[in-house]
Amino acid sequence: MPDRAGVDSGSVVQEIKRFLFQDANQSEEIGVDGCVIDRTRFDKTLAINALESAADLCNGFVIRREERTLIARRNGVEAPFHGGAIVCADGAASVVSKSLVPSRRRFLTTMQFDVGLENPCQTVSLKRPVIAGRGLGWFIPSGRTAKIGIALPQSMSRLLKPALASVMRDHERDGGIFKNSVLGVTGGLVPIDRRAVSNVGLSVLVAGDARGGLGVDGAGISNAVLSGELAGITAHNFLKKSASADVIENYGVVLDRYLGGDRDDQSEGRNTCAFQRWVTRTQQFLSWGPEPLVSEAS
Repeated sequence: MPDRAGVDSGSVVQEIKRFLFQDANQSEEIGVDGCVIDRTRFDKTLAINALESAADLCNGFVIRREERTLIARRNGVEAPFHGGAIVCADGAASVVSKSLVPSRRRFLTTMQFDVGLENPCQTVSLKRPVIAGRGLGWFIPSGRTAKIGIALPQSMSRLLKPALASVMRDHERDGGIFKNSVLGVTGGLVPIDRRAVSNVGLSVLVAGDARGGLGVDGAGISNAVLSGELAGITAHNFLKKSASADVIENYGVVLDRYLGGDRDDQSEGRNTCAFQRWVTRTQQFLSWGPEPLVSEAS
């Protein structure tokens, strides 16, 4: 992703060489070629790249839909928002995607600690379940620190703190992190439902977390980069073809293929245990890499 997104090497915190999967009864380790990035620097670099390409940076905008018009609000002032093609990437709780097809949103709720890492490590650990037979826990080394977190269904959000405290104690006993070394706390909602991704009448394409269906498999950043890339090229082709509706209508199908969502999982076999399916699907995701897109005008 760093090379594909044009991000400077300073955003890369460290390399990741292994993924360790664990459940209550078994574990399995696979080799990977990955990296941990500094999200703050990564995000700011993307914004700077956009500014260098003559984009306008408008922070603090809130967008909503009224019939066939998008309304932008900033500092209490509202006005219609127009464009030949509009890419909406307004996050997990996307107002725009919900307005396209109103439906109940499904999320996982998460909590994560940044902690002091006692020994260097190049292995990401994933464990499930974490409490009451549900949830996913993770350990991600990040240079001198590590990110330890869990994700649970929203209905179990009250259990986040005790479950994460238990996971922390396990890592402290193993000697991988310093005791009482919490340096920061983050958390939020992760969308797991699939949502509408385009609307011809509004010339709208939905990308990033707003499209939903991400889960907590590490897909957030890469899916954002890839869906943003495809949305940008689709918008470009839409305008070059004099607003041909089929360009936007086909976006969802192309996006699934581009993100590897149309892969055939039949090879796993119906008798494969849930743990092995988890390992196999994550390994498929980690090895997925579509060829760079080329716009039709290039």
